[in-house]
Amino acid sequence: MICLMEFVGGFKLKDIFTANNNWAYFLKKTKTPIRPAILANVMKIINCGSKAMGFHVYECKDCQYTKNVFHTCKSRFCSSCGKKATDAWVSKHLTILPQTTYQHITFTLPKELQSLFWLNRHIINDIMRMPAQIITKLAKCFGVIPGIFVAI
Repeated sequence: MICLMEFVGGFKLKDIFTANNNWAYFLKKTKTPIRPAILANVMKIINCGSKAMGFHVYECKDCQYTKNVFHTCKSRFCSSCGKKATDAWVSKHLTILPQTTYQHITFTLPKELQSLFWLNRHIINDIMRMPAQIITKLAKCFGVIPGIFVAI
């Protein structure tokens, strides 16, 4: 098991997967099917900033000093790359969404249905229409036309 005290100066999600071979141990022990998208993103995180992701070589023409700059994974789940992607997403949507007051409403799935959606991610868009329809119908009773932004 990973000791968080080793990372007092800060740690990355990558460290949790790689320390003590945690990811390999998890894969060996888990009985739950793992979606291919999760496997792909964990591998990206593990290899982020390493030779496996590729790199550019920069060389000084005067002194012949070279530096390899490793590519990042660009995964939104990576604690380094995802922060940049999240900041960019927020900035973009702040310019798109109207400047207005809002009400944040959270809809959740019963625990009994969560595994159904976990393994069948393609039906999530269908289920996301339901809360929007409920809010629209309720707002109509009050003579209000809502603007709805749905996020998973």
